[in-house]
Amino acid sequence: MSAMYCLALSFQASAFYTVARITGSLVLALIRVASVYPLKFILDGLSQQDTIQMVGAAQWLLIMAGLNVLRILIEHLDIYMQRVHDDLFQKLVSEQLLEKAVDADLKVYDSPDYYDYFETIQMDAFTFPQVLGDILESIAAVVSFAGVFFVLSQKNILGALLLTLVNVPSALCLQQCTKLLYQYDLSQMKNKRKQNYIMYVATQRGYAQEIRCFHLGEYLKGKYQSLFLAIFSKKKGILRRRALIAALFGILPEIVDFLLMVFVVQGVLGGKNTVGDFSWYAGIFAQIEAYISILSMRITNIYDNQLKLDHMREFQHFHAKNIVDGSETLDKITSIEFDHVGFQYPGSERMALSDISFTVHTDECVMLAGVNGSGKSTMIKLLLRLYDATIGEVRINGKNIREYELTSLRKSFGVYFQNGANFDFSLRENIGLDENLDDAVCAQVLERCGGSDVLKSCGGNLDIAMGRSFEDDGLEFSIGQKQKIAIARALCREKSCYVLDEPSSSLDPEAENMVYDYIRERSRGKITIFTSHRLSFVKFADSVLVIEEGVLIEHGRPKELLKQSGRFSELYHMQEKQ
Repeated sequence: MSAMYCLALSFQASAFYTVARITGSLVLALIRVASVYPLKFILDGLSQQDTIQMVGAAQWLLIMAGLNVLRILIEHLDIYMQRVHDDLFQKLVSEQLLEKAVDADLKVYDSPDYYDYFETIQMDAFTFPQVLGDILESIAAVVSFAGVFFVLSQKNILGALLLTLVNVPSALCLQQCTKLLYQYDLSQMKNKRKQNYIMYVATQRGYAQEIRCFHLGEYLKGKYQSLFLAIFSKKKGILRRRALIAALFGILPEIVDFLLMVFVVQGVLGGKNTVGDFSWYAGIFAQIEAYISILSMRITNIYDNQLKLDHMREFQHFHAKNIVDGSETLDKITSIEFDHVGFQYPGSERMALSDISFTVHTDECVMLAGVNGSGKSTMIKLLLRLYDATIGEVRINGKNIREYELTSLRKSFGVYFQNGANFDFSLRENIGLDENLDDAVCAQVLERCGGSDVLKSCGGNLDIAMGRSFEDDGLEFSIGQKQKIAIARALCREKSCYVLDEPSSSLDPEAENMVYDYIRERSRGKITIFTSHRLSFVKFADSVLVIEEGVLIEHGRPKELLKQSGRFSELYHMQEKQ
């Protein structure tokens, strides 16, 4: 079944190359079987030293050369087709993995099991071209073996059966060891992922300063080595048993081959067989052993990869997306309402939000205030349907947010996430992403977000790469500069609602004021929701929501809340004293 699944994917990647490679494998198999005969007739002709026989031997020599030339041409053509097909195959599988990954709900990242599972799938995906090669080689080996077995059985059925049967135990034992190895590798996936993480940390610029200043080099090497030993110790034992079994059972075919050749030699010495027969038997025996060995190895590989393919096939049906898309198109946001909303993160025992209720209308700017971990960012995630509320409803324009198409919903927002991510793409791509925005627009918005220093660094060239991961002339920006770029991304498009989570956390005072002035300008006639630890920027807000441990404890206009002796007033005056 797994082989058929792999072949189906192969045809999906390229029907032409799949058929061409199968045809080539079958032709090569027939050529190898046919090539056994010319050498026998050549040797018989030479040994008889008869003119007619010598002419026949020369003809057979020409046929053998022709078969070899044809074999070489087909083998090189097959190498070309294999490499092209492998690339097309890998592209198909990678695209399927990418589609599954980018479409997954955010909640999958809350579980370490998902990381183990997806990393396993990424590793297993690279086995597909190998499996296809094993399947095609198996087809060729079966055809070749069937041919030489049939030919040998006409003269020595017992020898044909013996040579076949003595190879079976080795193949079965190798399959069992292969299964044990793969199951063990799966059980150690978390440790392997930790190894990969340590390697990632050790080689990334973002960690380089801490590693050197805190002398973490030896610590990281020690952790890597201990993880390696934890994985390697048991695996070494499995590999040792596999090698021992393969060696012991691998001797049996050699013993049988030796005994059979002794009988052939006796026949030549007794005049029952010719010198050509000796060559013929030697070639047939060698081919039977070779094809059985190839078939055994390929079947073992297919069995090994069958476990991976089964894993991959399960992933095809893995539902990482549970947020159901709505059918309504959202054109413009005029109101947002949280109606007794409660939320609990998957796997958590406590409520991140409890009984949150408020309403925001067009031309309102709302500030979410509260200490770290109070639930502000969680409210933004619910608004964007990165998660669905556990209790209550989030409504936009009076409709349950679940009724809207996810694409039109999220495109209605201009969003900046706390510590917003940037990409190792060009500066233009980081601001405009997939939209072809004019350079002048990107530069203007970036400058309004305090990014004149960024524009100066790149000399106004928005094609410059962010970072040096791929380009030698790429620019490394400070945390504050990266934040300005991410904010420009959120504000450069005309949206009916802007949501900004800590948009000034890494900015200097001058840039802060520029950003908030621009936010205020952009948000006229729209809805704006922002969070900030710096409560002095409450002057830009029409109202404040104070969140404490997931509960809305205060809600009102800034001046009214400051007059009260509540939590907001306490936090505000606490910052004034600093």
